Amino acid sequence: MGDWHLCYVWRHLGSWPNPSTVDVRRVNEVVELRILQGLGLPLGTAAVVIFDRVDLPTLITLLFSTTVFGWSVGEDLYVVPDHGRHVLQTDHHEVIHVSFRDSGEIGHWVSQMAQRGFDLPEDVPDATFKRPSWMPE
Repeated sequence: MGDWHLCYVWRHLGSWPNPSTVDVRRVNEVVELRILQGLGLPLGTAAVVIFDRVDLPTLITLLFSTTVFGWSVGEDLYVVPDHGRHVLQTDHHEVIHVSFRDSGEIGHWVSQMAQRGFDLPEDVPDATFKRPSWMPE
């Protein structure tokens, strides 16, 4: 995400899970809760979490956890680096979206991701996903 020093992260439609409302019969909820507790998130609140660059492994763990366990819009995350040049969003369709302030940065981002083995997809992940304008029919 470039030369960021701080990243701001929040859940799309709500708060971080509340430990008192997690259904202990649902192992996925329990595992996710334990990961989020281990990251030190303000559970049960709608707080924006601020990550310092040195906390990158913690931020990556949060993105991983959200991508694996997120199953609804409310669990999607927004990640905004302090330089504000782009916004990253995790998605319950197991997709990562990136929006750019300057469209001139898109080519560089796509190229860098491809060099790391993450090419743009050629099809949508499922029938409920809205096809992006850049993706051919």
